[in-house]
Amino acid sequence: MRSTVVGRVDVPSLQTVGSGRFPTDDVTFIQLIPISGGRVLAYDGSSGRIREIDPGRGQLLSATDLPGHQLPVNPPSPGARGHTITLSADEQTLYAVVPDGGIIGLDVPRGQVFRRLTPDKHYLAIALSSDGTMLYTVELGGAYVVLDATTGTELLRRNGTGLSDLLQVNMGQ
Repeated sequence: MRSTVVGRVDVPSLQTVGSGRFPTDDVTFIQLIPISGGRVLAYDGSSGRIREIDPGRGQLLSATDLPGHQLPVNPPSPGARGHTITLSADEQTLYAVVPDGGIIGLDVPRGQVFRRLTPDKHYLAIALSSDGTMLYTVELGGAYVVLDATTGTELLRRNGTGLSDLLQVNMGQ
């Protein structure tokens, strides 16, 4: 198994101010979300592992294995990879799309899965509403679907959108 380095860069000076290393088979499946304190949540979509990393100290702080990673995962085709994790504004809840289907809700501080929504659906991308009540998703077939973040109830559907990703620009705030 190879390893990947997550680095922390001071943007004004363009200097690396820390890094953390962790094992992974394929970096094309890694997605990162920065969180408070200079830490990073790293999701390995191939293995289902969420890692909390402190690049400034070069430490792996925690790791959680998510369910829903039993099926073999093929590398995403160019241009088809969406954002498959999203974090609430208070950094307490992370939602992750899983290869076997559905969306996993993770209590970040406890490292515990508390919910699995729509396990019969497959998604390309996910984002969370500012108030944390709705999940914006793109299904594998390109439909844009808004879900209730608590129940998974479909609130809105637009088929045939041609979307392949969602970009959350406000981190849920």
